[in-house]
Amino acid sequence: METTYKIVALFITSVFASQGFWAYMQYKASKKDKRKDDLKTLSQGVMFLLRKDLIERCDKWLDEPHIPMHEWDSIRKENEVYQTLGGNGDVKMRMALMEDKIRTDLKA
Repeated sequence: METTYKIVALFITSVFASQGFWAYMQYKASKKDKRKDDLKTLSQGVMFLLRKDLIERCDKWLDEPHIPMHEWDSIRKENEVYQTLGGNGDVKMRMALMEDKIRTDLKA
């Protein structure tokens, strides 16, 4: 019975000490890092597209005399996603102008 434990212990020790095992572990870790990098790149791409669309839509509706409520709701929801991804102040400024315009439209 003791011999069995020694053989198992020797086997486990040799597996963990082998270069192949550590190479495999490094490969798995690098694959995880690549997925993380790919996800970050994808997130930045989506954020860029949202920013572009929000700026175009805000500029369009700021030039119009009235903003339809369905359009405002759509822009607001898109902005929430953009801000969740880490949006910047340029869109925040335009959204503040849009909110002012909506308040003015509602008072009129």
